Amino acid sequence: MVSVHYNRDVIFNGQTPKIVEKIVSYSLDYFSIDKRTKAAVLLAEDLTNHIKPMMNRLNSGIVVANRLLSDIQITYPNIFDKVRILFQKISRKFKIPDVPNDEIGFITLYFAKYKEQVIRRKKVLIMCTSGFGTAQLLNTKISKVFPELQIVDVIGTSELNSKLKDNPDIDMIISTVNVKKISKKIILVSALFNSQDRDRIERELEKQSDENTI
Repeated sequence: MVSVHYNRDVIFNGQTPKIVEKIVSYSLDYFSIDKRTKAAVLLAEDLTNHIKPMMNRLNSGIVVANRLLSDIQITYPNIFDKVRILFQKISRKFKIPDVPNDEIGFITLYFAKYKEQVIRRKKVLIMCTSGFGTAQLLNTKISKVFPELQIVDVIGTSELNSKLKDNPDIDMIISTVNVKKISKKIILVSALFNSQDRDRIERELEKQSDENTI
């Protein structure tokens, strides 16, 4: 591995604010983030506020232990890896010291926060045979366990085609009845909505989240 030599006099003096600004801009470009959005502005502020003191720590050889590092790597593996690669490029480009994983973990959280702010809530239909009774009970239970879901309607099987026609942007259907030849993702659950049903929905949400990871 080639060692990158940096000039402390250039990097860690009055030029630091300008370099931090360039690093933040480079980071947003790397993730193809629209800088005009409110979420991007907030992300830039978070990154700026972290990177400024981080560069002083790098200059002084100080490593702040990140006690959440393992959890961050498990929870946001894709984002963590991309941020790590990003800052490897940044270290070479701006001739700053290598950024340790503890700092990468902190920075990962800012990008994870951005992701959660911009991802659209999943639109869901809840369906059973009649649309009453069981479906209404499912609505209550699912809303409590998954408040991030936007439940568009509670329907019976006979209403499905017309409801999809009126709402083409539905992301998934949570149903007690298996329906074939439907283009939308259907997650089968029991009328009692047990822990296995919750796990099934969680896995699908994680899958869709991974597919849209920045």
